[in-house]
Amino acid sequence: MRTLPPAWEWGIPLLGLLLVSAGLSLWLLKTLRMELSAARAQFMDGLSQLQDKLLQLGPKTEPSKAEAVLNRVREQGTEMQQQALDQVHRVIEGARAQSATVRQGLEDAIARFDNQTRRFAAALEQKLSGANLEALSRRAEEFNSLLAALEHRLELIHPGLDHLETSETHVQNQPEAAVTQEHNTEQNLRDQLRKTEEDLGRLRADLTLARQEAEGAKAKAKELEETVAMLVAEGEANRSMRSALEKEKLEALELARAQHARELAELQRQNEEALKPPRPQDDTGWPEIFLEGRPLAPWRVLIGDAARQEDLLAFDLECALKRFEVLCRQPQPAVREIADTLRQLSLLAHRFWGAHPGDFATNALRWRDEFNLLITGRSLPLAVQAIHPNAPFDTDFMICPQGSSGSRQYVKEPLSWVILDKSNPAAPKVLHHGLVLV
Repeated sequence: MRTLPPAWEWGIPLLGLLLVSAGLSLWLLKTLRMELSAARAQFMDGLSQLQDKLLQLGPKTEPSKAEAVLNRVREQGTEMQQQALDQVHRVIEGARAQSATVRQGLEDAIARFDNQTRRFAAALEQKLSGANLEALSRRAEEFNSLLAALEHRLELIHPGLDHLETSETHVQNQPEAAVTQEHNTEQNLRDQLRKTEEDLGRLRADLTLARQEAEGAKAKAKELEETVAMLVAEGEANRSMRSALEKEKLEALELARAQHARELAELQRQNEEALKPPRPQDDTGWPEIFLEGRPLAPWRVLIGDAARQEDLLAFDLECALKRFEVLCRQPQPAVREIADTLRQLSLLAHRFWGAHPGDFATNALRWRDEFNLLITGRSLPLAVQAIHPNAPFDTDFMICPQGSSGSRQYVKEPLSWVILDKSNPAAPKVLHHGLVLV
């Protein structure tokens, strides 16, 4: 007949399992408490450091440095909060895993005990008929006592499990409280940061306003300087322009005054000339054949008027005629010099005849005749001979200009007289050949 297993075969493992679960729960609680204390201490240290940094900040702190400190405060607070939450979550996850392991072990042990009890009850029912009642009674009492002891042990286990669940709940609630406390602390920190940011914002606004006022003052000062410089430049330009205009006006006035003076003088001269009675032609120094009432008198007037009008040819011809007259009136006239003057006089006379109206040949003959009469009347051994156009070219009395290329058969144009020396009337001598173009 099959007997029941002794109580120590299944009671000792249950007792050991209970002790292990209780020790594990105590260790988990201690570890969680230490982790929370360390996280809280670290968080408080970081919070105190943040508060010290915030206290060190003042209203005179520069905006860039204040913003940098605020950013570091936010980063450190967020990092420390995240580290504390990570540690709490790791502890909670470890506690959950260990609690689930212990619960699963207890449930397995109870299931095994229940199965053994069921198997024992079935074996007991099968063998009731042939068993000894006393032995069965003893076995039943032992079994009842064992069941009572087991129930007592189970009652002892349930508080441990409840305590474990309470511990787990407490562990879960503690991070929530810590998170709430951290949230409140973070909220306070954010309030302080917001207040500091508001102070910094007001300070920044004041600085911006001051900068704007300074920039406005600088702009006004610069605009004033530019205005003053422009006024000074305009004043200088106006003075320079005024000086130039005054100078130009003075120069224009001087020029106008000089022009007016010249015009007035010219008008006065013209008035004086107009008021003067006509003066007779000046005949001083002229040969007597050009005096009033003589055949060549009109030529004296024509030559004199042309000379007074700055006609160089007429002026040279008048000088040659007067030179001839002066030479002829000398006490001992120089015949050779008179002959040279006659030749020069004839060259100028031929040119003057060609430039004025009248018959060239008639003028030449009239002048020749009058000069021969004058030379004879003054007892000079000289004579002039005129050359006519189209006359045969005579090499004894005529010459051509140097470089002339004519045929030299007939005279095309006479340019001067032939001057003869009649000291020996039987054999006149040519002092100057007549110059002709052929």
